Amino acid sequence: MSASFYSISTFRNSLESICRREKYGYQSCKKDICDLLKGYSFDEIWEMNYRVRDLDNIRVIKIRIQNSLQNLSSSDGFRLIVCCNKKHQSVIFLNIYPKRGKLGQLDQSKEEFKQQLKNYLSSFQSNQLIQHDIDKELKVIEQK
Repeated sequence: MSASFYSISTFRNSLESICRREKYGYQSCKKDICDLLKGYSFDEIWEMNYRVRDLDNIRVIKIRIQNSLQNLSSSDGFRLIVCCNKKHQSVIFLNIYPKRGKLGQLDQSKEEFKQQLKNYLSSFQSNQLIQHDIDKELKVIEQK
């Protein structure tokens, strides 16, 4: 079964920040995310990489993504933090950051993970999640 993809404001702000830094070589971020995820079903994403937190039908996962523009492997590229909601078969983008370069960071603190999960729950309850089309480089799907 295919997944639906949504984001919280933290992810959108991080993505905008790194994509507009052309001189740092991060502009391929959207394409790299989509290239990786569009080949997977929800269940395959649910089982991916490093699990940060597991709460019944909710799982927070850190996914390694290559930076194709800089020709960096997934271990040196981007880190995508997602929350998978098994009940709704949805993948929610919580945050993205580069591993190397001017804006690079080694990891997120546990407090950042907790805050992003709280932001997701609040956004979910208030119907503030933004849906994205991974076949169109994360283009926003208009709410009906």
